[in-house]
Amino acid sequence: KMIELEELLERVSRSRIPVLVTGETGVGKEVIAQAIHKRGPRADGPMLVVNCAAMPDAHVASVLFGHEAGAFEGATEARDGLLAKAQGGTLFLDEVASLGEEAQGALLRALETQVIRRIGGDEDIPIDARLVAATHADPARLAETGAMRQDLLFRLDGIRIRVPALRERPGDLDPLIDRFLEGASVGGGARVLGIDDAARAALHAYPWPGNVRELKNAIERAVVACTAERIAIGDLPPEVRPKEAAPEAEAGVIDLRAELAAHEQRLLREALTRAHGDGKRAAKLLSIPHRTLVRKLDEHGLSDQLA
Repeated sequence: KMIELEELLERVSRSRIPVLVTGETGVGKEVIAQAIHKRGPRADGPMLVVNCAAMPDAHVASVLFGHEAGAFEGATEARDGLLAKAQGGTLFLDEVASLGEEAQGALLRALETQVIRRIGGDEDIPIDARLVAATHADPARLAETGAMRQDLLFRLDGIRIRVPALRERPGDLDPLIDRFLEGASVGGGARVLGIDDAARAALHAYPWPGNVRELKNAIERAVVACTAERIAIGDLPPEVRPKEAAPEAEAGVIDLRAELAAHEQRLLREALTRAHGDGKRAAKLLSIPHRTLVRKLDEHGLSDQLA
């Protein structure tokens, strides 16, 4: 599957057609967008990334199209939007379906006319940016439910690239483990030289609902926990270890704090998986305030699993 994806990337990179990247949260959709940019004729231009789900509705138009000085309270000077800043390069719109109806309409007009206007301005500004968009959802379902304008979807869906979930490409697991292990060891200054067979087998047995992002996080945490030269099962995050391989507590003693922390982490991961990385939806599923979710994700080292 990844060989086919590589071949498709080579062809797509040479064109100017908009690309829609689909796949579960954490599969590496931004990596695909970066590859398209680096392999194409716009490689020397800017590569800009924006997570549409993280933009407040009130700021979307300003972020994408820019604004003139005095266009709204706090706009003390004129600023270009991302579509102008990406001139001659690539703009990656992650979770594009999170844009509101008004923003979707404005983006569609920009794609159709290839010009934009800053908020508060009357000058048409030509744009020349390669657009790559991404969503974790089924595009057909987005159109059916009205979550995304069908005409905008048609515009963005010039070429569709589906990135398989990590569980669908087990052959990629070992190379990714070794790459993340090397990066974590060098970046963290640790002297971890490898991973033992039992720990590697545990990584292969785990289904990786958070995909590549979760694997990277697990390896980084294991490197921090490891006190020897090779990562062992006990160094892996609790949810990744086989149940029978969990470290045994002293006979007759139950570490309540550790058990509760592991259970809380499992619930956080399950909520994020069901919410496809959407923090607000995950908080609602857990019946906790969003700020509490953000704090707990940070405590458990899971912040990077937010979409």
